[in-house]
Amino acid sequence: STVRPSIKAFPKDDNSKPCHLTAFLSYKVGMTHVIRSKEYKSKNKIATKELLEAVTLMEAPPMIVHGVVGYQKTVNGLARTKVILAEHLSENVIRRMFAKKYVPGVKYVDLRKSPGFTEEDVEELKKTSDVIRVLAHSQVEKISAIRQKKAHIAEIQVNGGSVSEKVDYA
Repeated sequence: STVRPSIKAFPKDDNSKPCHLTAFLSYKVGMTHVIRSKEYKSKNKIATKELLEAVTLMEAPPMIVHGVVGYQKTVNGLARTKVILAEHLSENVIRRMFAKKYVPGVKYVDLRKSPGFTEEDVEELKKTSDVIRVLAHSQVEKISAIRQKKAHIAEIQVNGGSVSEKVDYA
């Protein structure tokens, strides 16, 4: 079973709004209850009633963007055009991306020696892409309730503004 479900759809993009992310990673760390009063009409008078409701406590540690992905709209849906990764990846991301096992006959790209990106990559991303998404990972080690070292990685869409503004924002 997975900890994080995949995002099936993102909100519709509005170019008139400023650039913003459309999702954020958060974790359930507990539950508690609250008592609130509710007013209701009883025959011809207004009465109050106390309700006990369960609430969930969520914690959202800071996220770090470690990559940008560009997609182009085609007849068959979105097609990936360019992926740009950061020069330095966190040890938690490397733990998530690479298995400790070695499988013979499979070529691995070692992202620990990532060359980073150039201005030509950024310009190509701006020219060829219609949709911009960021690769972001959570800092799970900052939550004491979750004892885990591997980061959770999510692909989050950037909405608002033009494509070049989105790439600059990412």
